[in-house]
Amino acid sequence: MTMPGLPTRFDTRAGFLDALRAGLALARAEGLPMAWVDEDFVDWPLGEAGWVAALTEWVQASTRARLRLFARRHDAVAQRHPRFVGWRQRFDHRLEARVLRAEEDAPLPGLLLCGEVLAVRLLDRERWRGRTVRAQEEPVEMQRLRQQIEAVWQRGEPGFPASHLGL
Repeated sequence: MTMPGLPTRFDTRAGFLDALRAGLALARAEGLPMAWVDEDFVDWPLGEAGWVAALTEWVQASTRARLRLFARRHDAVAQRHPRFVGWRQRFDHRLEARVLRAEEDAPLPGLLLCGEVLAVRLLDRERWRGRTVRAQEEPVEMQRLRQQIEAVWQRGEPGFPASHLGL
């Protein structure tokens, strides 16, 4: 499986966004499940029409297409990315969202995981430094990141419902 144009390291916001888009393209092409972790997803391209179209293609092309979304809070997603919120409502059956419990104060990594194949990791939010991890090249690091996501997931609770019911 080749990932042309995907750098091993990035140090700009554009590089981070390109790496996220490449990860989504890989997940779409291979029908891989994904996990996303971030403090609030404010800086992710979730609201872009192209991102939402790629997500739609991904979820419609594979029964394995599942998304685990984890943040400290999802308020910013709802406010800043209305296209993604609409996508989330439409494909609720393919997405599970969780939030960090209120008593937890550990920082969350910026991380996109494509199955067991690729991870995009934002290491320094201020300088936009990060790296990609390919399982073929770094299987131990990929396993560590998958375990990190699972540990974060276990510390969370359901959040970001598809709809809000009111009286």
